[in-house]
Formats: sequence, structure tokens, C-alpha cells
Amino acid sequence: MKNLKTTLLMAAFVFAFAPVVCAQNAEASLTPSIEKPNAPATAVVGKEVVITVKNTAEKPVVIFGGPKENIREPKVNVFGGLSLNKLYLHENEVVCLMTNEKKPMACTMIKPGVTSVEVNTSANGISGK
Repeated sequence: MKNLKTTLLMAAFVFAFAPVVCAQNAEASLTPSIEKPNAPATAVVGKEVVITVKNTAEKPVVIFGGPKENIREPKVNVFGGLSLNKLYLHENEVVCLMTNEKKPMACTMIKPGVTSVEVNTSANGISGK
């Protein structure tokens, strides 16, 4: 009879407090994943640089200059034919030659030491110097 009472008390205890223990374990297992912030892949921003853009083509070109992540929704500049212009960027950003529909045609990365970018005479390529 004593064993039956002990068994019933243990069963009642387990059923009464099992949801609380499970809820605490579930919360504890979710907490570490919430506390880990995901750092952006390109968190490192280089120093500011002034890039000279030389358009050697006779027709106007559409140019995007900025972080590579912004290429899907670019803010573009239109530079006239046979012109010399300036862009204010950071190292490790890109300068892209875009179509009129704002789609990238050719890009170049602004590495340390690059001071100028040139659009070729046929307006289908771009290179950093």
C-alpha cells in the first residue's frame, strides 16, 4: 500500500510539473540562437576615395557606384560622352556600367590604390586603374 501511494504521488508530481520543465527547456534551447547576431558579410568598409570616371565612348553611359549589395536597387548617374567625372566612394565598393534598364553590364571593384575608372570606346566595358 505504501508503494502504491508513493508511485501515485510520483506520477502526479511528474504530470503536474512536466509542462513547466518542458517549457523552460524549450525556451533555453531557443535563447542561444536568438542572442547570436548575424553579421553582414561585407561589414568592413574601406577608407573614402575619390574616383575619376573617364568615359571614352562618344555616347552617354549609365554608371552605378557604391556597395555591391545595392546593385539590385541602384542609384545611378548618367555621364555624357567623352567626359571626365568624379565619384566619391569607399574602398571595396564597385563601379558598374549599367544598361538603361538599370541592369549591370560590366563592373570593377575599387581596390586600395585605384584612383580612376575608364569606360571603353564601345561603352560595353569598364576597368579600374
